[in-house]
Amino acid sequence: MVKQRFLFIYLKDDGGILNGGKDCSDIKTLTINILPQNDAPLIFNAKILYSLAINVLSQSKPYYISSIIESDWPECDFSTHSCIVKTFANEIVDKTTELHRTWMEHIESTIEKVNDIYGKKSLLILSKDRDKEYARDEIMNAIEWPVEKESELQKKLQQFRN
Repeated sequence: MVKQRFLFIYLKDDGGILNGGKDCSDIKTLTINILPQNDAPLIFNAKILYSLAINVLSQSKPYYISSIIESDWPECDFSTHSCIVKTFANEIVDKTTELHRTWMEHIESTIEKVNDIYGKKSLLILSKDRDKEYARDEIMNAIEWPVEKESELQKKLQQFRN
């Protein structure tokens, strides 16, 4: 015998309701079907699963989320995970999209700042593991930077932060 349980979910923002905004999301219903013993419960709510997919794909960044959701791509489709991925990929590679243009501005700006062999090596090292914090000597060793030019390296690393 299958039993059903319902979970009602909403998000509340502590930012208030200025400018006509809302401080609560609409209520979403999550249906949980409880199967006989030794069978795992199944969760049936595709909208929530696809919302989670967008959130993961966009790394929870509002700009990326809005780029996916507000896509003008004629084939934009949120009915499956792979369609969501295709929509986001289009936003990245289509030269007419705001996301593509923004990324290109950042890339061009970065290339201008690091356009030498050490700068490029540093950028590649720092990009491999974005969440890792590197000590200056780790970077110096990885890019084979001369110790006597350590102050120049500090200037270059400062450019990455700007």
